[in-house]
Amino acid sequence: MFRRFKYDIAFSFVQEDIVAIEKVAEEFKKIKGFKYYLFTEKEEEGIGQNIFKITREVYPRSRFVLIFTSKNFINGFWARVEKMLMLAYIEKHVGRIIQVRLDDTPIDGLSKDIVSFKWKNDPERIARVLIKKVLKQKAIERRRRVIVGCFVLLAVAGLIISNLPVLKSVIFPIRELRPVLIAGFMRDSSAAQSSYYINQTEVTVCEYRRYCDSLKKPMPPQPWPVISSNPVVNVSWWDALAFCKARGGRLPTEREWEYAAEANLQTKYAGGNNASKVAVYNRKRLSPVATKSANAFGLFDMSGNVGEWTSSPAGSADSLKIIKGGGHRSGISTLQITSRDSLQINAFNTYTGFRIVWDQKP
Repeated sequence: MFRRFKYDIAFSFVQEDIVAIEKVAEEFKKIKGFKYYLFTEKEEEGIGQNIFKITREVYPRSRFVLIFTSKNFINGFWARVEKMLMLAYIEKHVGRIIQVRLDDTPIDGLSKDIVSFKWKNDPERIARVLIKKVLKQKAIERRRRVIVGCFVLLAVAGLIISNLPVLKSVIFPIRELRPVLIAGFMRDSSAAQSSYYINQTEVTVCEYRRYCDSLKKPMPPQPWPVISSNPVVNVSWWDALAFCKARGGRLPTEREWEYAAEANLQTKYAGGNNASKVAVYNRKRLSPVATKSANAFGLFDMSGNVGEWTSSPAGSADSLKIIKGGGHRSGISTLQITSRDSLQINAFNTYTGFRIVWDQKP
């Protein structure tokens, strides 16, 4: 993705012109971290190696090749060989060959239209321009790396987010839950004791999706991230009632809901007096069902996570039904068993769900 350079500058020259080259190299030495390749300073590394191979390896690993041309350059045998290498290199790396003309000798193959340095015994100027050019290229590369890094992080984050439902479902698997028998309930003060069954949790996204698929009806949109084991929301009272009937059940009355939530104990919340142990509340997002402690009847999330539809009207208007339990966005006072809210039967939102009650064991 990014070319890695070993050298910032590589020198190409003939030995007769070494004085000018060394003057420029001395200026490069003053800059910390600036790397250049000068064969005369690397002789010990080159001993016993093929000089053609060394040159062929050094150029591609250098940001820029600084070629010093003169009448000496065109007369030297190795300079002519090096020039052929240089011309082949130029075709693929336009802009990375920089010419320093020690005199006005024309060099076949090097375009006169390309801006070059005219040697005026001013190595400081040449070094200053080249150092600035190298630093600018490094800055561009750093910016590109940051941009690519950001894209990579976004891609990784997108991958994690897209798989979050799967990951969270693994962490919080959908439990095989069952209806719980609630005995000893009195529908009113004059009635005999009776019993009913209520599901351990609210109806989940997974359960409601299967129901929708069976009827070929659209699944209501669920808050992101969509977790199969989350309680289903965005269902109206009519939607909830239809699901219950399809499962052979119904919605609980307010009294049935409160009796099941209390579980024969005098507690503020369903499961105890410590809300943080039994309820999901004061949160922006839903949690999978049954992640908090159950109450004495083994029922989860009667307080918190989502409010729950009941069949009981709120006041005289049958179009308004009581909601119990509070939700994940609720404050702690709303979680109390005796607390209630209400909602129009045709309305729905992202913090109201439901659970099923059966008169007979399903």
